[in-house]
Amino acid sequence: MSQTATKSHFSWVSLAEVFRLFLFLDAEQSKILFTRRLQGQKTAPDWLHKLDLLARFDAHADNARLTSTILGTLSIILVVVCIVIDVNSYEKQAIWGTLGKIFIFLTFLSAFLYFLLKKIDLENRLRYFVYPLIKILMQEGKPNALIDLHLELKPIKSKAYKTAVRRNKPVSAFRKFTNWAALISFITFVVLALVLALSDSRFLQDMLAYSLFALIGSLVLMFFAFMFRSYPIIVTTIYTYPWLSFSARMADDTLLSVAFTDTLLHISKTRTNARGKIKTKTKETLKRVIALTIGFDKDNYIFHSQAPQNNKITGAKVVVKPNEKRHTFKIQQKKKLNTHFEPRLDLFLDLVGKAYQGMKQAS
Repeated sequence: MSQTATKSHFSWVSLAEVFRLFLFLDAEQSKILFTRRLQGQKTAPDWLHKLDLLARFDAHADNARLTSTILGTLSIILVVVCIVIDVNSYEKQAIWGTLGKIFIFLTFLSAFLYFLLKKIDLENRLRYFVYPLIKILMQEGKPNALIDLHLELKPIKSKAYKTAVRRNKPVSAFRKFTNWAALISFITFVVLALVLALSDSRFLQDMLAYSLFALIGSLVLMFFAFMFRSYPIIVTTIYTYPWLSFSARMADDTLLSVAFTDTLLHISKTRTNARGKIKTKTKETLKRVIALTIGFDKDNYIFHSQAPQNNKITGAKVVVKPNEKRHTFKIQQKKKLNTHFEPRLDLFLDLVGKAYQGMKQAS
């Protein structure tokens, strides 16, 4: 599996492969796919066996989702073409109506496939970060040692990770009232309209008329509430995403424990310009915290007192805590990212390498 992110592309093969690979998923892999969460203790070869099929499935699923989007868009265009030709044709031909029905079916099929694959979409960091990392741990780790792994594969903007919503101005009670009044009136109007379609009761007709007036009145109130809003409106949504934690034992008996936590700030600003137009701009900032603990066996390593001064880690806090059995490095690195939120494996390995530079092998 490549460590370099690639863009999804149109592929007929992926449409077939996504179904074929799904049939080969075992019960545990299916659970990971539908819950989009992975947790357990396994050896590196066992983790690779589990993740390889999921990574390949997700790669083909991304291509299949793009393919279904393109096919659905083309189907909609062809439906419109068939309708126009059928309506404007002097000689009615059944073939255009038949083709139109086929393209409508393809449109709904493409939409169904897209939303199905979207529902089980796994974060790409499974393929480009975690999977290659497990490969490295298999080569550099202690044979048959268990790797305790917890991985979240849902999007960071999922409701489960939303921790706070901040507004520069609270929503007024008047706007809340009008929103609820319009919603209740609309539901009442729809329900009574359906009941009235099955009954000739005059009482129901009167209730339908009253609910219609209530709906119109609520929409008018909503209009006034919308027009008299004060700007700018700034809404900051915060997502806290502890997406990866693992612990492993390396071949030199070093203990490695890592935790990644991302905090995403999604800022939406709505303001009016000099001409009175309302514009909304969004900005996203991500803060990534990497907590790394490395314990070196005193029988294999000696603390190199000069190394921390010569090999400082940029943007990281390093705490050395020697105990009875191990030399322990606790490293916490914080980064603020405005773009390119995906983690890079080479930078993480460099962080681990800096800790190793603080030690020297015992003679």
